[in-house]
Amino acid sequence: MKRKRMLRLIIPVILVLAAMLPAVAGAEAPTRDTRSWTDGAITITFSTPETYLACNSMYDVLWTQGVPENWTLRGAVTVRFITPDGPVTVPGGDYPVDQPGDLNLTVYYPPVDEWPITVPEWNLRELHVNVAIRVYDENGNYVPWVGDDPGSPGWLGPWGQDWDVYCYKPPEEGCTPGYWKNHLDAWDATGYNPSDDFDTTFGVDLFDPDITLDDAIRAKGGKENRIARHGTAALLSAAQPDVDYPDTEAGVIALVQAGDADTLEMYNELGCPLD
Repeated sequence: MKRKRMLRLIIPVILVLAAMLPAVAGAEAPTRDTRSWTDGAITITFSTPETYLACNSMYDVLWTQGVPENWTLRGAVTVRFITPDGPVTVPGGDYPVDQPGDLNLTVYYPPVDEWPITVPEWNLRELHVNVAIRVYDENGNYVPWVGDDPGSPGWLGPWGQDWDVYCYKPPEEGCTPGYWKNHLDAWDATGYNPSDDFDTTFGVDLFDPDITLDDAIRAKGGKENRIARHGTAALLSAAQPDVDYPDTEAGVIALVQAGDADTLEMYNELGCPLD
């Protein structure tokens, strides 16, 4: 419950970040948390990503500089799904660390569609990367001046250098033929008119004599009539700026031309946000 309350508080911040952060396929975190500690002639630097928002990130890198070759790093980095029931390690998400000298480690993320939904009402997904790596000198003793956690001297990671990757995707929506048939005023925002010719709009030759989009949305039965009513509803939903439809207008037209009424109907029944 404590975590859920925290997420509810940070959701507005996450949604603001969604408009600010770049979204590039395969990109690493846009900002990093890089810290250094010095004792005498030795300076050790540790860099990890900052928490960020992205639905297409595939990996991140963490690294050190300045660790002597005769010193050792031991510990682990773990990538975890954050589920409503708690953290669950991602398949292949354990990265043991036991090596001399500097670290340069890439951790990989599964496709976002495989992430469990953390907060269903916001369609929010989250990965957490836990970092716990201890630094040992040439004599096998941990190095107490490294790290920022006063309760865990010698550790890289604790005290803020782990990170989260959030993905927020608005729930997909669609409005049925029945909605559009009974709300002709809602067509105004779409750029389409009930009197528009169906075949011309979709680049097909299904009806002779021609029918309008208004005729199409009211068509009953299967085959061409099913394509007509669901194609029209899909086109209007895709063109309506307040509907997060899963396809574009061009994509809907292609589905109509392909005769894919099943996909159109499935999209149209996702749930309509319009009054």
